[in-house]
Amino acid sequence: MKNIFIILSLFSALTLIGCDGMNSIHQEYLDRGEAVYTGVVDSVKAKPGFKRAWLQWYLNSDLRITKTVIYWNDSRDSMVIDISRTENAPSEHETIIPVKEGSYVFRFNTKDNLGHSSVNATFSEITVNVYGDTYVRNQINRTVTSINTSKIVWGPIESVTMLYTTVSYTDTSGETKTVRAENSDTETPIPDAQAGTTVTVFSTFMPKGGLDEINGLPKTYNL
Repeated sequence: MKNIFIILSLFSALTLIGCDGMNSIHQEYLDRGEAVYTGVVDSVKAKPGFKRAWLQWYLNSDLRITKTVIYWNDSRDSMVIDISRTENAPSEHETIIPVKEGSYVFRFNTKDNLGHSSVNATFSEITVNVYGDTYVRNQINRTVTSINTSKIVWGPIESVTMLYTTVSYTDTSGETKTVRAENSDTETPIPDAQAGTTVTVFSTFMPKGGLDEINGLPKTYNL
């Protein structure tokens, strides 16, 4: 009987220890409270610009959302966009972020005033190739086949991103004149150009899906 009593006592003690352990684990999660997440960003769009990126996104009807946080450079850089809404409906938002020339992955998160955020696993993201000085240097202006004091004769268009070409010259009265040459033009009249002066030519480009028009580096021609 004595042995049976000892065994029952040990079993009871182990049971109590086990229950206390389980209760402490459960209490830890109870103390944390139920996880609360804000709505996620949807339908992200972007346009590359000259040393900047235009971003657009949609938010669902979660009125708790008061901020959109945009991260880039592996989350080393970020921008906080305040969100103010009065209607319980999806909304569209946009911003422009100034960055250096390069390729960027922009990641979006939402937050409320209590510090809750959207689930990290559901980050929305988009890649943007921002252009800058290197892009400008690599653009080739429209070719001038011949030039004199009466007209400029153009070569063919060599880039699908070229929009038009600008010509600046000095007329016989000493004033500077500017003429726009369309891609469809094969020549541009400059009948009052002054001999012995220079003509400046540069083409303007728009990268595919771009935000900003880009002027190529000016090139001068002697008359």
